[in-house]
Amino acid sequence: MQLISNQYESSEDDDDFLNKNNENENENENEKPKEIKINSKPNLNENLNENLKTNSNENENIKKNVKKRQIEDDLTGFLSNETALVKVPQLAAPVALQTDFKIEKGTKILEHNPTYKEMLEIYKPIETNDPFTSLPEEYKNIASGHIEVLDTVINPVYDQMLFKPKHRKKTKATNRRKGKTKTRAEPFGDPSTDNYKGPWAKPVKLKGKFANRKITEQEKLIYEEQMKKTDEDDDTKKNFKEQVEFHLTRRRDSLQRSWIIPPTDLKQKEHKCWYPKKLAHTWNGHTRGVSKISLFPTTGHLLLSGSFDQSIKIWDVSNKFGRKCIQTYVGHSKGVKDVCFNYNGRHFLSCSYDKKIKLWDTETGQVIQTFSTKKTPLCINFHPSPRENEQFITGCSDKTILQFDAASGKMVQKYDYHLGAVNTVTFIGKSGKFISTSDDKTLRIWDFGISVPVKYISDPEMQSMPSVAVHPSTHYIACQSMDNQVLVYETRKFKLLGKKKFKGHLTSGFACQVNFSPDGQFVISGDTDGKLYIWDWETTKIFKTLKAHDKVLIGCEWHPIEPSKVVTCSWDSNIKYWD
Repeated sequence: MQLISNQYESSEDDDDFLNKNNENENENENEKPKEIKINSKPNLNENLNENLKTNSNENENIKKNVKKRQIEDDLTGFLSNETALVKVPQLAAPVALQTDFKIEKGTKILEHNPTYKEMLEIYKPIETNDPFTSLPEEYKNIASGHIEVLDTVINPVYDQMLFKPKHRKKTKATNRRKGKTKTRAEPFGDPSTDNYKGPWAKPVKLKGKFANRKITEQEKLIYEEQMKKTDEDDDTKKNFKEQVEFHLTRRRDSLQRSWIIPPTDLKQKEHKCWYPKKLAHTWNGHTRGVSKISLFPTTGHLLLSGSFDQSIKIWDVSNKFGRKCIQTYVGHSKGVKDVCFNYNGRHFLSCSYDKKIKLWDTETGQVIQTFSTKKTPLCINFHPSPRENEQFITGCSDKTILQFDAASGKMVQKYDYHLGAVNTVTFIGKSGKFISTSDDKTLRIWDFGISVPVKYISDPEMQSMPSVAVHPSTHYIACQSMDNQVLVYETRKFKLLGKKKFKGHLTSGFACQVNFSPDGQFVISGDTDGKLYIWDWETTKIFKTLKAHDKVLIGCEWHPIEPSKVVTCSWDSNIKYWD
């Protein structure tokens, strides 16, 4: 075992001591080494003198040198009672290790374990306070010299691949370079809404190379004309007043009965319907196309029509007044889109492209209530139940269905689950359920007063359905599809009846009305060529075709009492009565 002293005095005798020890080793190569046992006593010098008496001649010099060494007393505590002293082999001088390794950038293989400081010299953290200052090449750990933060996900590239096709419409190109182009403060808007301004939006200050551009005189004239038109339209809307014109001589007969009361010979009876064969009468009082017609409920002795000439007319159908126009209602500043009677015919609703809905008194022509909406109302319908006769719903172009209370004039409920303009709202009997169709190519079923749809019907092959009719038994509904066919759904589970499809007509691009006969035996629909198609309900075959109008036949109604009479209207401004 090697003994090491912390404190000793170097002298020339140390060299002599080492030389003599080497000579003794050569002489005693064949002899066994003798072990010297030392007892652990407080004084090391006394133990050495007792053990070295046998070799007095050889160890005299050792005693002298050992005496000169002063070993600290604390060292004796580390020696055991039978510790053997072994000769210390002669060692070579220690080799100095290289610690100042410099790792060059781009090194791929290291033959030693680098320290943190060595690695830090290459990959130092980059200061982000001023990312636009240039950095030395030795401190750059990426090509750009800036820190690139990745997403906190396992594989951000895979997530981006899934994100793009799902949310492509919602994302915006934020990093796209904006060139010096002609800009406007007001956007053009959505073409499907009434707020679409297009290229007629108000011009503002131009940027970039167009900043010093002068507006030509022709552009100024066009802009002034547009502003005049908008001002005139605003004045007409503000100064517009409702007008009613009565075309008969007397409002009451000799028995003081109003003209709205049906004749006594008209009574609703069960009868078998038959298809019409000839033209019975033509009403041509409108100056523009007729958008909607509606027969008086239960009796059908009066006919209500709305037109694009901003007027609403009511006609005599029963020949009590010679089948003339009885009264004209003018209350909208733009074309009328839809009209609808209430359950007893005493009042009716009208909606127009002027974004207003008006409740009229059928007999006097007085406007009872006016409802204004932010968007264009496209369809209206009264609740069929007498208990809810003051409630009605309307479908708007802003993808919403609004429910109003006619008594208070306030909006009661809002249904906003559609993704496109609402085309139709149709009640199924008196149960309170109603159906809505939209430009989003879906069909939704609602409970009246609940803003969440009961059922949602959508299919990749479905098209927009601008017209819906309920079968007299209320067990089926017929939907006019834009792919030139009439589809039928049953109203219990609202499943499509694949075998009941009525085809043969052309309605693509037009909201042609579909309807049923009172006994449910026939299905009727208009056509873009002005034809009236009549199908058999059971066989789904075309039963009869009539060339009714010169332009698109947009509306058709089967008389509720007369078994074989049908009323049609068209965009040629005519209303025809077929028998």
